[in-house]
Amino acid sequence: MLVNPQIALPTDAVFAARRGPFGNAGRFAPMPQDAAGLAGVLGRLRNDLTNAAISIAPEIGAVLAALARLPGALIARMSGSGATCFALFADRKKAEQGRTAIAKAEPGWWSAAGGFVAAERLSR
Repeated sequence: MLVNPQIALPTDAVFAARRGPFGNAGRFAPMPQDAAGLAGVLGRLRNDLTNAAISIAPEIGAVLAALARLPGALIARMSGSGATCFALFADRKKAEQGRTAIAKAEPGWWSAAGGFVAAERLSR
């Protein structure tokens, strides 16, 4: 599930506000087989730009908190340099339920829910 609070957040401003060293790159293999596995891997990593983005746009912190509170959310994180954030759910139905709850609570935010695509269904 994706959520954006509909605010402008220039990437260069986020990088300028970031302090401290970057953590280890978020690469992993093999790819987890399901959302719970992916959430477990991501739970050991961090987005080094999150705190900087929140310092510029506190709404991102509100989005992350709202996503983390959703029933069935496995993990909530910011994507890239923001302002879009995501939550992983065990299945698409739970993601859709989360999107409905967010849309009702925060109608000004953009939100979308979807599912994973199996590797064998991807065209190469």
